[in-house]
Amino acid sequence: MTMQAADTIPPFDTQRAVEHLQGGGLSNGQAVAITRTLVDATANLATKADLAALGARLQTEITGVQTEIDDLKQSVDENRKLIGQTRDSVVEVREEIGRIRIEITQSHASTVRMMLFMSFGIIGAIVGLLRWVLPQ
Repeated sequence: MTMQAADTIPPFDTQRAVEHLQGGGLSNGQAVAITRTLVDATANLATKADLAALGARLQTEITGVQTEIDDLKQSVDENRKLIGQTRDSVVEVREEIGRIRIEITQSHASTVRMMLFMSFGIIGAIVGLLRWVLPQ
């Protein structure tokens, strides 16, 4: 009689183990029960070893994921700093645009003033020429 635990192939010949135990004076039921216990214990040991290996592998993966999370946090912090710097730059650009608008407005006002003075000058020159050319 060969016995197996679920999904486990025993590392020994169970029939031979039963026969050996019967040869030692145990009944067939006792020999089968002891052999089944050995098969189950062997399967449990294999399962514990598999779980330990799986636990170690999971711990390695968890450490890797934690490292990636830390890297992402650092990247987020750097991006926040860059966003802050960008906002500061935008404020500076807006202030500069405001200063340029003021300069353009002042320049335009100066140009209009100069054009008015030139117009008055031209009108004065024409009036002067007319007085000189056309005596009264």
